[in-house]
Amino acid sequence: MSLTKKDLENVYHISREIQDIERQLSILSTKQDNEVADVVLDYRTGQGVPVKITGYDNKTYRKMCILSAKLHSKRDLLLKQKIRIENELDMVEAADIRRIIRLRYFDLLSWEAIAIAIDGTKSGDAMRKRLDKYLE
Repeated sequence: MSLTKKDLENVYHISREIQDIERQLSILSTKQDNEVADVVLDYRTGQGVPVKITGYDNKTYRKMCILSAKLHSKRDLLLKQKIRIENELDMVEAADIRRIIRLRYFDLLSWEAIAIAIDGTKSGDAMRKRLDKYLE
């Protein structure tokens, strides 16, 4: 099975979607909405020392756990798809084409940034055309 333009476009969007999921998980882990707090006295030292306890109410906590599990599951599925395409990429013999594909579709660089990384020019169109020619 060889790489197609459709596979590469798909891995580009998979990479973007993984970034989106990572961002959502980060937001979810720092979310302060519906946080509950209380102050209790700690008597371990003999006198009552106020200690603040924070957390989430059960309903909100369950929802956050379910959403987090779904996001982790989706991210894992996307990573498996990305790995499958990465394995196919290893079969491409031309090193410059492999680099172009990795930089564009896995690292999400612009065509101009790829041109600078590959041969020091600013001609992104040349890189795009080189890849299109290879894929034909």
